[in-house]
Amino acid sequence: MKLTKEQKELMKEYDWEIVRGEDGQNCSWINVEPKDGEIFNIVTELFELTGEGNVDLLIVGYKEQEVEE
Repeated sequence: MKLTKEQKELMKEYDWEIVRGEDGQNCSWINVEPKDGEIFNIVTELFELTGEGNVDLLIVGYKEQEVEE
């Protein structure tokens, strides 16, 4: 999957980093399983999933924020 120029500009406008895969794609797959614990629970609740199986997420961007102490 490749993002359009407009999609990329919009993501940059909001300070999102765009995924850049080795194959030139603008995405990456992440698999979350029940054994992953809390992150699995967060994902299933966020997307209102049943939690009865693994979840594949297609990531096109990310933003890392500093943690306040």
